[in-house]
Parts: sequence; C-alpha cells; structure tokens
Amino acid sequence: MFVGYRSHSVIVRVPFLVAILLCNSQWVSGANPNDEVLETLRRGIEHRYSVMQSVACTAVVEITYSDQYRERKRETIRARRQDLFREVMAEQGQEAASEVALNVPALGKSEAIWLSFSADRNQKKWRIEIVALTNNGQANPYCQLDAAIADNRGLPAGLFYRAWMADGEKVYSYDRSTREGSINTFTSERDVAYNQYYWELQNDLVDGLSSTQLEKWRDDTYQAVYLGQRHDDRWGACHEVLLVLPFPNEVGVAKLLVSPDLGFAVVRKTRLNVWRGNPETNQPARPYRGYHTTYQDFGEIADGIWCAKSMQTDWFDYQQGEGMNAWKFSNVYHSIELKVNQPVEVPTPYPFPFDTLVTDFTTDPITLSQPPPKPEGGPATPSLPEVPLQDLLDLLDQVEQ
Repeated sequence: MFVGYRSHSVIVRVPFLVAILLCNSQWVSGANPNDEVLETLRRGIEHRYSVMQSVACTAVVEITYSDQYRERKRETIRARRQDLFREVMAEQGQEAASEVALNVPALGKSEAIWLSFSADRNQKKWRIEIVALTNNGQANPYCQLDAAIADNRGLPAGLFYRAWMADGEKVYSYDRSTREGSINTFTSERDVAYNQYYWELQNDLVDGLSSTQLEKWRDDTYQAVYLGQRHDDRWGACHEVLLVLPFPNEVGVAKLLVSPDLGFAVVRKTRLNVWRGNPETNQPARPYRGYHTTYQDFGEIADGIWCAKSMQTDWFDYQQGEGMNAWKFSNVYHSIELKVNQPVEVPTPYPFPFDTLVTDFTTDPITLSQPPPKPEGGPATPSLPEVPLQDLLDLLDQVEQ
C-alpha cells in the first residue's frame, strides 16, 4: 500500500493545466514555436514545485555495485590501511616495508537501506534519516566508520544509522557508527542538497528539477533546446528537453522527458558532466560522470500532480577504453510512500544519545582558508573550446543504452 497516492488504471488527463499555462504566457507574436513549448514545460514544472510546499517520504533503497567499482574501493581501503600501518610503525621508531601485504576481503555486491525524509520549504525545516538493513561491507555510504581501520562487516546493520535535522536556525547531524554529532548554523535550503538520496527523491522524483535548476532555466543560464515530442502508452504525449549549463572547464548537460498528462512530471532523466578538453595539451573533450533515472508506476498525490512509486538511478563514470559505459552502481527505490502539504515535525534541539561526542560549530566557528584575491589586470583565464551539441547528445545516448 502506498500512502498518500491516488492511483488509477486510466491516466486522468489535465489539459486545463496546460491551457492555464498557455493563457498566462506573454509570448511575442511570431516567436519560435519551440520556445513556446519550452516556456510551457518550464512553467508546468514550476507549478508542480509551487503546489507541493512540504513533502514526507519513506523508501527502501537497494544499492547494487559493479565489480570494477567494488575492486577500486577495495584498493582504496588497502592503500589507506597501508598508510595507517606505516604511521603506527613510524610512531614506534620502526620502518615499514614499501609494500605491506594486507588482506582486504571483497566487498559485497549489494546493500539495502531504509530512509525517511521530510521537508517544508516555507518553514525551512527538513529531516533525513538513513539506516542500513544489510551489512556486506558498504552498509551506509554516509556513515563515517572507517573501513580502513578494521573490517566492519561483522557489525550489526542497525549500527549504521545517520540523521540530519534542520529547524531554520541550526543543522544537527548524528552518526551512530562513530557516536559523533555536530551542530552547524543553518545557511540555506542547499545545506541538504549534497545528500544524494534527498536529491534523487525530492528534486528528481517529486519536483523534477531543483529550485536552482529552475532558476537557471528561467534566467537563461541554461541553454534550453527542444528535442521533440514522443508518445508513450504509459505517460501520454511527452516532450524531450535538453538543458546545457556551461562552466569554464566543463559542460553540464541534462536530457529530460516531461509528461504534461502527469502534471509535468519528469518521467526520464539523464545527466552528464563533460570536460571541455584543451587543444594546447592535446586533451579531447570527454565525459567524467553521469546518471540515468527511470520511473515506474505513477500515482496521483495532489490534484493533477503525479509521482512514481518506484525508480532506478544508474550511476556511471568515465574509464579509459570503456567510455561512459563504466557503470558504477544503481539505486533502486522500492515501496516509496509520499505525503505532501502536511506538517513537518523536526525534533530540535536534536536529542543526541548521552555517549555522543558533539561538536558545536555555532559556538566555535571554523575559519575556512580562502584563496588569495586575483590581482586586477592579471592574465585572463584561457577559454576552452565549446563542445558541439551533437557530441553532447551522442554521449547522453551512450548513458541511456
């Protein structure tokens, strides 16, 4: 049972929403028809964002890792253990061999976690809790118990619990695996954006795009390209959009498939980061990170607003000789339960367990080192070449295959 959903065997069409958006648009006569479609799609996603001011969600996430990713992580742990061993030997006045034979067991192919989050945009409150359901060596990616110190696979999965709470003034963090906590000053809603699971659920599943992405689309920081319309029996008539965000050294690119019939839900998304390359050093443009998200089994959670009850995100990175087909891991979200526009309760001040080492950065702030200012009139940063649009589309196709 999926709490908060109203499912139907036949999708309820919402042409009235499209009509409202079209009527409210102030287009110049003779404008490019594609620009009109892009404007309608953006306004539709913004409407979706504005309707759902608070969200509460729980899900079970199954994480599956590739053999290459597990081996790279195993080698990282082995190297870290060697460094720790040398440090201990040095403290004892002894010299360790250049290579130390340290056995690191193979890491498990999959893990499962349970997560719960809620967020209220108006109240600037949010809560995230993640606890491991299995422990095959990679129990909870956000717990800080160092696997390089000792093999922790014999520990109970429930030990790997992590929580974050924010009440609009402070952000509280707790890690059960290390019995450590922290308190920081709340700066903005973006304090939570770094959390991968929150991003995938709130921004990808519920909203479609984050507030920052919508803002960049609205002010034309993103280059928006309309790729055309395609029909899908599950989602109706959908529209494909390419968003390109240029940076000095790289290009961020996202391809979205948007369904107006589902309240402008994003029903498929592919994201890629591409290095521009540098002709002076003979370095070609190449991708270095990307992900592809698909959604299944949509239900109506608010009037005219639909969300998926399951989704899968496949993460890739670039490996020499393998292109963007170097799959790293997948997050498969099962049993997603969503509720919207209900009060969000955040237990703050956070009730840290009595044996927790808590660092309060609000009373003892850390001064972060800043790079020295660039002298005025100094040499300009060399402009790197543009990546052709067709090259970006070809790279996105590699990820989607």
